Amino acid sequence: MELHSAVKKYKCNSCDQAFHQAKQLFNHKNRHHSNSRPYACLYCPKAFTCKDDLKKHEPLHTGDRPRICDICGKGFIQAHAFKSHRTTHFPERPFLCQVCGKAFSAKQFLKNHIKKVHEDKTPRGPDGKRLKTHACDVCDSAFTSGRNLKKHKIKYHPECAEAIEHNQKTKLEPPEIVMEILGSFDEQLVGETTVA
Repeated sequence: MELHSAVKKYKCNSCDQAFHQAKQLFNHKNRHHSNSRPYACLYCPKAFTCKDDLKKHEPLHTGDRPRICDICGKGFIQAHAFKSHRTTHFPERPFLCQVCGKAFSAKQFLKNHIKKVHEDKTPRGPDGKRLKTHACDVCDSAFTSGRNLKKHKIKYHPECAEAIEHNQKTKLEPPEIVMEILGSFDEQLVGETTVA
């Protein structure tokens, strides 16, 4: 029997992450370091490395919103988004920003505020709005982030290199790739001992 320990003995060989349990390492490797995407969306060409990501994605197509706010009727796919939304109906705002003093009804709203307003390094104009510094090299469009530029290219310029690369990454990989990943995971556990 393995005793609980603060030591994270399951280390990822692709990055600096470490985990307490083998299953956590397995899930991490599948989600972040695998080219295999065995879970395909039934409604669009997207595919995912894990089943949970597919479950979160598909309701975007079906319109299924299992969590409905009893105050305003708005529906949500994810529990955390529903929980955060519920706090907007109440006047209490106990989460205070230590930088500017703005108050929020949910801890996640405060975290988002700090990340976007106080930690964001994107250049801003005199009005405080983010400048569109990422220009499309195919058309005259410009965006506030590289991520939004990449989404634009995938949607409107599928012939460009970034879009082609993205589309190749979302295709399903042959089962041999999955077995190779599982094999490297098993090799990592060889020689591990458990504390009883």
